[in-house]
Amino acid sequence: MEQLHAQPITIVPGEAIYVPILAPHWVKVHDEVSISLSLTWRSEWSFHHADACRFNARLRRMGLRPASPRLYPANNLLKSYGQRALSRMERFGQGR
Repeated sequence: MEQLHAQPITIVPGEAIYVPILAPHWVKVHDEVSISLSLTWRSEWSFHHADACRFNARLRRMGLRPASPRLYPANNLLKSYGQRALSRMERFGQGR
């Protein structure tokens, strides 16, 4: 993310901010010691999005050029369920 388009947010000790999953961000600290804690909350949408990304990687290894997964709130069910099915078939084929 270019700093030109960034929206700086200043917080003080005891405050927190919410950054949505997949949102580009960075933490800039100043002269004092700082602790940054990240708690990731995953939704059904984010799991489908991650599966669709893995499915796209499979397609690229086959020489294809798949479209990027759609962003929220659109769903990626076809690619997601395809990835899940292939992954289970691979595990089954390995005797797991």
